Amino acid sequence: MSLAPVNQLTSLSTSALPTIRHSSQTSPQRAFWASDARFRLFVGGRGSGKTRAGAVEALRQPKGTTGLVVAPTYPMLRLGAMETILKLTAKAGIVTAWNKSEMELRLLGDRRIIFRSADNPDRLRGANAGWLWLDEVAMMDADIWPLSIATLREAPGRAWMSTTPRGKDWVYELFSGNHKDYATIRSKTTDNTFLDDTFVSTLKQSMTSEMYRQEVDGEFTDPIGALFRREWLRVTDVRPHGAK
Repeated sequence: MSLAPVNQLTSLSTSALPTIRHSSQTSPQRAFWASDARFRLFVGGRGSGKTRAGAVEALRQPKGTTGLVVAPTYPMLRLGAMETILKLTAKAGIVTAWNKSEMELRLLGDRRIIFRSADNPDRLRGANAGWLWLDEVAMMDADIWPLSIATLREAPGRAWMSTTPRGKDWVYELFSGNHKDYATIRSKTTDNTFLDDTFVSTLKQSMTSEMYRQEVDGEFTDPIGALFRREWLRVTDVRPHGAK
């Protein structure tokens, strides 16, 4: 599979497998699919197309690969990443098997997608994968990242995240540097021209300006009045002597 064409779900090198064209796309989605960074973050506002971007990227992975798709909880997984992938693959006619009880999907090209929730990150320890997608990653604990990338023991060894930001958290810290293996693509809700015209106006009417910057503009913001970060504080079993 070639990862270059961003207007296709798959670009398989054998005539026995179909080429699936994907015409509904935004500029940030195209930038995300075109990035060759090993670790990518698609951060966007509500309805900006971040889950669809992650799902399309999953379907562009090479023949013979196994991938993990992880969401914060099973309900979020079922209603978000899993539902999006199942709809796209059913429409394309590339599903060879779907084991709902095991939450494993098999596709043409001997490709396998395993769906998991992050309720218990330790359940990821035994998996061997070639690629990884963490959807709504800002709602997961920071330890999900080292535990999940430790599963990348096969080729192509790539991972991507999609999320609406939740302050300047561990996701922000992870991608705020200039490491060549990391890339951030940001998308505003307004970048998705396929949304209903009233969607953004409704959000604007119901949100504070700070909330709008986070939930619609997809910006990492610190809550107004937040003087302390949780990681600055230390919990002890015993109150220090003389403390009030």
